[in-house]
Amino acid sequence: MQVSSDYTLDLIAAVKKVPVEVANEIYDGHSKNNPHFKKLYDSLVPYRNDAYAWQQVAELGFDTFQMRMRART
Repeated sequence: MQVSSDYTLDLIAAVKKVPVEVANEIYDGHSKNNPHFKKLYDSLVPYRNDAYAWQQVAELGFDTFQMRMRART
């Protein structure tokens, strides 16, 4: 049986999505019960979002280079 790459990518995305959703539920629960955690987490989220965006910019060139080099071998 051959599995399409779209199916595989969808499955991988679904498997990765569940732990993120569970972690966010845990963080929300801690935020409701612990004001110190809420303050820390509320400041972390915007930083994390910016860091993810910059990480994509920083790594794109190297990732592209690596893929080109891989294709040559």
